Amino acid sequence: MHHAHMTSSRSRSLLVTRVVAALLTALALSACRGAQWDLPTSKEKHEFEIATANDVAATANLPWESEAIYAHLELFLTQHPEVFGSTYSLDPAVTGKTLAPYVYRVNGTLMRKDLTQGGYDYSHQPWFTAPIVQRQAIWSEQYFDAGGGDVEMVTYSVPVVKDGKAIGVLTADFEIVKIAK
Repeated sequence: MHHAHMTSSRSRSLLVTRVVAALLTALALSACRGAQWDLPTSKEKHEFEIATANDVAATANLPWESEAIYAHLELFLTQHPEVFGSTYSLDPAVTGKTLAPYVYRVNGTLMRKDLTQGGYDYSHQPWFTAPIVQRQAIWSEQYFDAGGGDVEMVTYSVPVVKDGKAIGVLTADFEIVKIAK
């Protein structure tokens, strides 16, 4: 009798240990897998679209040269502190120019980058082609921007239209920040 009680106590203890180990493993895995990201809400996206309509219109009248575009993008980022980075990339098929100045934030400082450097062909990237083909602004899915801002982001891409033709694309990148849940 005494021996049977000891065996059941030992197996119960072993069962509790296994259950606790399984729970701890599940919690650890869900913590790794369950990283939450702070994405812009539908309302925030809509408000941004309305707030930037004039910026898009002004972009259409810029000279097709780097310095004017960089200055415009720096002003755009100054006026929209929620934006991580922005490019105005010309459509080479329409403008005859391959030009893609990019301005982005690093520790509160605005930095410049030419997206055409290093063999990057922006004119075949979805953030560039989709708004031109669809003739409307689009929001990307979340992605890691390797070689651009080098952060997790979503991008709002708008075709820039002049005289009825899409001459390029203006983007606004929103850095996606991990949040603890």
